[in-house]
Amino acid sequence: MERYPEFATSVIGEALLTTAEQLTAFAASADFSQKIGLAYGDSLLNNQLTDLQNGWLVGDYQNLPDIKILSGGLLNSALGVFAQETNTIYLSQEYIDRNDTNPEAISSILLEEVGHFVDAKINLLDTP
Repeated sequence: MERYPEFATSVIGEALLTTAEQLTAFAASADFSQKIGLAYGDSLLNNQLTDLQNGWLVGDYQNLPDIKILSGGLLNSALGVFAQETNTIYLSQEYIDRNDTNPEAISSILLEEVGHFVDAKINLLDTP
């Protein structure tokens, strides 16, 4: 993905492509609104959600957060973290090292953290 050129030739780049494909498929699904409602509740900022969905439908991921790699110790042993304050997804270097041939595993963490990003964008309160 051109949004993250620093990861283009790495396992993270492969994971980002998988993540993008999944976001596009989800945005195009007939039950997108229903699933979003189940995950995030009813107090949504629908214009923000529409902007995200429309971008994903055409392969535009410029609105996604930055991605940084940090030591797992700095992440309190988490595999990934989304920080709303910096609009950044932080991934554990150790997790990436353990999965250097498994982009699907890294993509699953990216999707989870993108979910937290979406929550911060479309919800007035953090979803439980």
